[in-house]
Amino acid sequence: SKEGNASALQGASWSPVCKRCPAGAECEGGEMPPYPKEGNWGDKSCSQYEGGKDCPHWDRFTQCNPPEACVGGVNFTCGEGRSGRMCMSIEEGYFNIGAMFFLPCKGTSGVVGTTFAILATILAWLGMNTIASSNYDALDIALLFL
Repeated sequence: SKEGNASALQGASWSPVCKRCPAGAECEGGEMPPYPKEGNWGDKSCSQYEGGKDCPHWDRFTQCNPPEACVGGVNFTCGEGRSGRMCMSIEEGYFNIGAMFFLPCKGTSGVVGTTFAILATILAWLGMNTIASSNYDALDIALLFL
């Protein structure tokens, strides 16, 4: 693990002064700025990483939720199908279920599979509720309110 020291930034150039490697980052030392560890996110759009904006907290790294959303590394890589802030935006050609699962679109087969899964879930729920409600009057009344 590369948890040594990071160079401190003064103005637009690196200073030889070292400081502790930030939490959630890996540091190679020298003139290389810190970059996020696996499972952490950093803002690559900051000027310190050759981005276009000035960031006062460019060396802060945030743990991703879920951790697999952020691959990290010197390229600040997001997980498959993810991009943007905290790797929570959906890349073109992908869809997500909740905020956890980012899956590639596979033409109509992905739509058919997803539709089938949703219908199967609804039918299973209806079947279980029909059987359960016929055996328990209180459950039958409760299901009227769903």
